[in-house]
Amino acid sequence: MVGRYSPKRTDLDSNRTAGFGLVTNIINGGLECGRPNSRIAFFRRYANLLNVDVGSNLDCENQKPF
Repeated sequence: MVGRYSPKRTDLDSNRTAGFGLVTNIINGGLECGRPNSRIAFFRRYANLLNVDVGSNLDCENQKPF
């Protein structure tokens, strides 16, 4: 989220790259990854209100959970 994440080989193999999707994966990966996620809509809304770029990798649909 602050540009300091450096994925390890196992992260890259599991498609875990920096972004909001990775944060969701870390917090609730086994419960939320691979399912429709309304959390992204909330994130987009508040990022827009704060004039912050949401970046890429918003979901963890294609990531393996931790």
